[in-house]
Amino acid sequence: MTLAALGVNVAGRAEQSPSKIAELGATWARCVAYPDANISDWIRGGHAKGIKVLLVLASESIGQDANLWSQNIAMFRDRYPGLVDAWQLGNEADHVSPSSWTMTQAELSLLLIVGRNILGPDAYLVGAGMADGQPDWADSVDWSPVNALGVHPYAKDADTSRPGEPIDVLFDGYARQGKPLWVTEYHARTRGMAAALRQDRRITAAMAFCMTDRMVKGFGIEEDPEAKADFKAAAALVEPPVDVPTVPEPKFVVGAGILKRMAQMPDGDGPASDEIYIRNRHGQVAWSEAMGTSGRIYRWSPATKSVSYYDATSIITEEELNKPTPPIPPPSPPPQQGGPWEFWSPVTIAGICATPVRNVEQNWPLIYSALVEHGIADRLVQEAAIGTVAIETASTFEPVREAFWLDNAEAWRKANLRYYPYYGRGFIQLTWNGPTIFNYQVFGDKLGVDLVSDPDRALEPEISARVLALFFKDRGVADAALAEDWPAVRRRVQGGSDKLDRLVAIVGELERAAKPIDEPPHVIHGRAILQAVAGEASKRYAGPVIGEPDSFRWGTPGWDCSSLVSAAVERASGGRVKLTAFTDAMYPQTLALDPADSVPGDIVFYEYRDPAQPGVRFPHVGLLSSATTMFDAQFGKGVGNHPILARPYVLRRAPLE
Repeated sequence: MTLAALGVNVAGRAEQSPSKIAELGATWARCVAYPDANISDWIRGGHAKGIKVLLVLASESIGQDANLWSQNIAMFRDRYPGLVDAWQLGNEADHVSPSSWTMTQAELSLLLIVGRNILGPDAYLVGAGMADGQPDWADSVDWSPVNALGVHPYAKDADTSRPGEPIDVLFDGYARQGKPLWVTEYHARTRGMAAALRQDRRITAAMAFCMTDRMVKGFGIEEDPEAKADFKAAAALVEPPVDVPTVPEPKFVVGAGILKRMAQMPDGDGPASDEIYIRNRHGQVAWSEAMGTSGRIYRWSPATKSVSYYDATSIITEEELNKPTPPIPPPSPPPQQGGPWEFWSPVTIAGICATPVRNVEQNWPLIYSALVEHGIADRLVQEAAIGTVAIETASTFEPVREAFWLDNAEAWRKANLRYYPYYGRGFIQLTWNGPTIFNYQVFGDKLGVDLVSDPDRALEPEISARVLALFFKDRGVADAALAEDWPAVRRRVQGGSDKLDRLVAIVGELERAAKPIDEPPHVIHGRAILQAVAGEASKRYAGPVIGEPDSFRWGTPGWDCSSLVSAAVERASGGRVKLTAFTDAMYPQTLALDPADSVPGDIVFYEYRDPAQPGVRFPHVGLLSSATTMFDAQFGKGVGNHPILARPYVLRRAPLE
């Protein structure tokens, strides 16, 4: 992979002439789309000068109301038919600033899905530029709809060839997503950055920010002769491409990946250690590393199929490198004793939801089985499913058509619903199949059922149950339920907060009515630990680590990783067990644990060397919440359920028994 082009960010109202852009040597221009500005002629003028356009659909383009994204994106698609060379969906979703469109990972995932549906399969789509410098944030985003991932490496050193530079680590992190990287913004006045990005094999396109100080003062190329010369010199390298020396790329072989390549490096370095493998939270090899005789650490990336090297002292010691990183095994589930009636009887569900008992008896086992099939039959997810079905079926607890209660309902639907005949059907009211959202086709294809030719099949109870379970899994509804984020559960099903109060009421009643089951004490204690701090979700990271008083990390205004775990255990034990709110001191206060016996609520101690915390053995700690997630406080993300880190770890248990 080599850099296709250098480009420049310009104002979105056609304020910079294509001639001036071409004079720089740029072959791309990136700009934000505005509803009140039609720049069709400007785009055509750019094409005439050999300039392609990356059009950004930001919050000022399509608004922040997800219910309006479809029609607003379609408006730009129809305004610029065949003119836009690439589209960027969102802008700096992981960052908080006046110029960023801050979103959750689920919201960004939804935007990418809607964008692909509307712009079509042939459109080249670039994901929102990641600007917060935290590649782990991107792990929880569904990037499958886009062709490339956008990155904004502000405040990073230009010389990407120097071992251990932060920008190198940054690009390695984002390359995990398996997408080409587009640097859609970099500070135009960072000397050498254009040339450095031009020679980085991970980067497909790079665009300076920005053309002129009239956009953002202190960033413009036009007002800085040195920046202009720097950019022109780098742009001159694009045609023809520079012949960048590359490492041969044979297939990755465990045990030989890097060692065979060391002799192929420019100075013929040799091996000084065995190769070790760093695994991600799924147990897959994320990268492997080995030390050379020069003291460098060589890293092989299966994602990019390339070798890079770093100064050993800036990364990790040889002793720490040789610590294996086994995958975290799935937590042991509670005993399944009663199938669909494990927690509630048909009469209990019907009474809480005000639905017919007979319909609950017939349909809940089908829904429960579908949840089990997709591995999301946790009690909280069951509660979300029961409440959703009660609401979406108007308390019938059976598959229904949208507005079934009306006289002459089909005639009304045909006259009033713009998505007719693909109106709401089933337990969850599956809706839409074009012109921009193709839910009937998508879910039909995944289930092997033709719902396009015969949409009424979505009313068959078994198919309707499978649609609900797949929707819960694919659209993040189950994840929101596990986090007890009931507004998000309702939003991801309905698109807003309509009848949220009823969902919360049903869930609360189901929780209070749940049957006690014969669970081991450590399972009960683990659940209690997680529930003790569930209400702290969404609070920010706080405390001495970021220069604040110690009092700031005890809930007001937020938490750090160790204070959150300490508070969870103290609350769950009724004040009986108090763990020191410092990771290294907390570790010996906990109990050793066989990873195969782990359950939600166990403690994950991450063991690696963090230059920002010299001398600390365990720089981070969290609470295991599932096989792939933990509940913790992270800098830049705050408190909540986050993906397991691709770092060495030790599992321990709080001494509550």
